[in-house]
Amino acid sequence: MPFVPVINFWSTQTSMTMDQVKAALQGTSDKYSTIMVPTDDAQAIAAAAGVTLGTTVQQGAVADVIAAVKAGGLGFLRATDVEPEVRALGIDNANLFGEQRIKDISQWPLSATVQSSATWDQSKNWVLVSAGDIMGDRGVRTAVEASGNGPSYLLNGGTSTVDRIKCCSFFNYQYPVVSRTGNAGLVQKVISGADFAMANLETGVLPNAPFHPLGFTFTTDPSYLQVVKDFGFDLVSNANNHSRNGGAKALSTAMSTLDQLGLLHVGAGVGPQAAAAPVITEIDGEKVAIIACDAVNPGYWAKPGQVGTNSCKEGSVTQTIHQIRNSVDVIIVFPHWGIEYEQPVPYQFALAREWFDAGADMVIGSHNHFPGGIYDYNGHVAMLSMGNFIFDQNFRQTTLQGLVVETTWNGSKPAQIWVHPLLNVDAQPNFADPNTDGQWAFDVMKWQSEPGKLDWGGSPPPDFGNTPPK
Repeated sequence: MPFVPVINFWSTQTSMTMDQVKAALQGTSDKYSTIMVPTDDAQAIAAAAGVTLGTTVQQGAVADVIAAVKAGGLGFLRATDVEPEVRALGIDNANLFGEQRIKDISQWPLSATVQSSATWDQSKNWVLVSAGDIMGDRGVRTAVEASGNGPSYLLNGGTSTVDRIKCCSFFNYQYPVVSRTGNAGLVQKVISGADFAMANLETGVLPNAPFHPLGFTFTTDPSYLQVVKDFGFDLVSNANNHSRNGGAKALSTAMSTLDQLGLLHVGAGVGPQAAAAPVITEIDGEKVAIIACDAVNPGYWAKPGQVGTNSCKEGSVTQTIHQIRNSVDVIIVFPHWGIEYEQPVPYQFALAREWFDAGADMVIGSHNHFPGGIYDYNGHVAMLSMGNFIFDQNFRQTTLQGLVVETTWNGSKPAQIWVHPLLNVDAQPNFADPNTDGQWAFDVMKWQSEPGKLDWGGSPPPDFGNTPPK
């Protein structure tokens, strides 16, 4: 059985050395105030590391280890007990989870034989990457044309940093000045390295699309959809409040262009039944269903004989879950919901509970243009919003920072959620430094996770003293 070091979900740490593992188990590490192992596995873990367990190392049930980790401690768990609510660390150059996971379990440096009814099958791991909103109009189109490279310019994002905070943008917000720090193409590498990747296509699509320098109508040239494919995305959702910008023709063109490119799409169709239809695909041997819906713009919801989107609020999602639950291994719901620039609202939690009770395995949302929070309901996880991926809202840091979410599943069970914060640099997605600007995005996620509370400790991000624009 592999044993895994685990820390608080919100930490940006990704690995530790075997020497650090040994020091922690011997009780000589000064990094963690609490180090805890499961009582039943204490001696097996110590033997696997080749050390004697220190007297300061605490023991308890698996739930006690997880509680200690959430409070800031370091824990060790069987791989079968690892849950998304904690962050699993790699050891030396080996990872049990994620895109860079080992294939051969014998390469894992901390393993022991234990009595267990559950076994760990490393070959059953697969990775889903989720990203946020994509469009190719307004400031995105301006940045693309200024680059001189066409839409492929968007593929070159690597890493980035916030250089300084300025005051004030046209909404009277403090806003960051950002720059690239190298590693061109890294974002594309992460997207394309997943077993399956999806995002939200927040635009209508028209040949020779009209340009909108301002406002809230987005129409995008079909050439941008080739970039979506080149990034490595396998599926996009058309269920959002901008998919019919440019009229019914713009939504139909989006779907037909995606078909021509071999990209899956979900959440829209001709008539309510077609719009509600899930995409069912096989990912590493698992039969996975993805259902998309929009809760924001009822005017775009499909009517008989007309192209439109699937409604989150008229029961079709729950009905679909019930219809397919026994014929698929995994059900993921991809809603467009909530209120732009604001914390989650009650109906989002009510819908998530309804879908989980019906049999959904995970909910991954979009719409509010912020790094979204996490809702944990009876062990089921809803990622409330991925924020922006390819977008142009540079008037505040929260709208410049989206998320790429790397979820490792073991068979039909989500085992790990690793969040990679982004910074949008001239409409191009780049990864943020995990220890500075990335941590800032985590703080925003915490704020999104606790409606009405700024409870992570310390000061809130600098622009939350203002009222968000409507």
